[in-house]
Amino acid sequence: PGSRGFRHALRLSIAVGVAEAAVLWFNIDRGYWVPLTVVMVVKPDFSTTLVRGILRVLGTTAAVVVAGAVLNSTNNPQWLMVLLLLVFAPLTMRWMTANYAFSSFAIGITVLLLIEAGEPSGSPIVLRLENTLIGVAISVAAYLLWPLWNGDSVRALVASAVASHEKWAAYL
Repeated sequence: PGSRGFRHALRLSIAVGVAEAAVLWFNIDRGYWVPLTVVMVVKPDFSTTLVRGILRVLGTTAAVVVAGAVLNSTNNPQWLMVLLLLVFAPLTMRWMTANYAFSSFAIGITVLLLIEAGEPSGSPIVLRLENTLIGVAISVAAYLLWPLWNGDSVRALVASAVASHEKWAAYL
């Protein structure tokens, strides 16, 4: 129980449980995106969780804007949807290790195209962004409410993250 891995597993489990409870309590449509976002964003340390949350929101927002614009302006021809899937589906895995914002963008485009192909209503596009925002909020709240057992505060974690990023930026 005192190990870092156990603390992370417990925090992640609680965050996923809270996400699922929120989905059930508020009857959120396509609610599976909320706990899935929590699983992808919550990491063993606060700075990585915060950065992944920000990148997830940026990538998903870009996917929603691009997918929405393309689908609304083209009237969803099947050939275009297939072409976009052939481009973006392989990028979901390729970009996963390179940049999480790009990966979230490619995943978002792929998922929205697949849903739109089976249910051409446009409504999942907005739901994707809403559910991602809820999942990221729960992920960050998991650290704000329960930072660490060893007494480190969130303020110290943020200060450490900022100092690390400043050092990194100085090397550029």
